[in-house]
Amino acid sequence: KPSEHGLRNTMQDEVAAEEAAAQIAIERKAQAAAKAAESKRARIAASEEKSKKSFWLLGGCAAGVTAVAVAFLFIRKP
Repeated sequence: KPSEHGLRNTMQDEVAAEEAAAQIAIERKAQAAAKAAESKRARIAASEEKSKKSFWLLGGCAAGVTAVAVAFLFIRKP
């Protein structure tokens, strides 16, 4: 029959192992959340960069069309 002292040590070891496993799980969840947040920031930055390029491209096209229209009006004047 195991002694009371031996049982107490075994229980303490089990509790410590459970606490260590819980701490590892918490750390893994925190790492996963940080990685997901970083990924989201990268996607947002890429989307913003694409929007800026589209904006400048659209603005450039509008300016080009306006310049062609103005040139056409001046050329057509008798």
